[in-house]
Amino acid sequence: MAQRIEVDKMSKVFTLTLNPCFDVTLFVDEVKNNAVSRVKNEVKQAAGKGINVGKVLCELGIFPYYCMLLGANSIDEYLQNVDIDKQQIIYAKTKGNVRENLTVRAKDETYKINRMSSPCDYSAVQELVNRIVDCGQKDDIVIIAGSLPLGLSNGDFVKMCKDLKQQGFKIAIDCDFLCREELVDIKPWMFKVNDDEFHKLCGSDDFKAHAQSLCSNGIEYVVITMGEKGILGVNKEQTVSVPSVKVDIKSTVGAGDSAFAGLIAGVETGKSFQDTLKLASACGGSAVSKDATGLADIVSVEKLLKTLN
Repeated sequence: MAQRIEVDKMSKVFTLTLNPCFDVTLFVDEVKNNAVSRVKNEVKQAAGKGINVGKVLCELGIFPYYCMLLGANSIDEYLQNVDIDKQQIIYAKTKGNVRENLTVRAKDETYKINRMSSPCDYSAVQELVNRIVDCGQKDDIVIIAGSLPLGLSNGDFVKMCKDLKQQGFKIAIDCDFLCREELVDIKPWMFKVNDDEFHKLCGSDDFKAHAQSLCSNGIEYVVITMGEKGILGVNKEQTVSVPSVKVDIKSTVGAGDSAFAGLIAGVETGKSFQDTLKLASACGGSAVSKDATGLADIVSVEKLLKTLN
């Protein structure tokens, strides 16, 4: 793990996961229609997109608080299994269980099935927001990644983000459920998205023009990860593209979260925009070279960065 970076002794980073999960990866020889596939090996990890982003930030020397909603029936199991600093966890309880995301790996094929979450109401979100506000201060960063649990609407999400912004927090978002109007209403500090999600958002292949339009509407950074095509980043001053790193791809689970962490770390440590995108690319490449929920590690990130320079 990297040495802690003292970017600003007064600043803090919070990752916020509204819909955490157990990532369950099942390894089988093959999958056939209407036939039994026997599991040869399986991996179960307490996870969630914000958790993943936070773990990679630790690798890069930035140590966040992990904020999340946890189903009451699964709190003990989740906290026992999640591989993060327990003293850095801030959570609020919801009803039911923490959901499971299933990945089935069969030779060169991958199948993903995400289970539904237990219902949640906004009172739990408000409790979590209050705890973040109590712990943080103006210009701290709140990284919000992942899906919404049942019971929470897009309007609830917009309200939560705007409430945090009103308290002076910088909001960084990676989610696929907002429409353009909702995104512009929030005006996050950073918006990270993959190419499929951005196409759905803007309805066009002209990513550059639409990203620039979002920046002109008050979003400071718009970054689009495009797999093997690299990363496109836009802010008010410039538009930058960087290539992907060349690695043997084993699993894409965790790649976007790793890239997101690279973006945050790059900006917060004062890197140029181009070098920030290179760091994100190296983090994504590190992740896809691993099985199961692969997350970037500092050793491979540093090696991959050299191939981009």
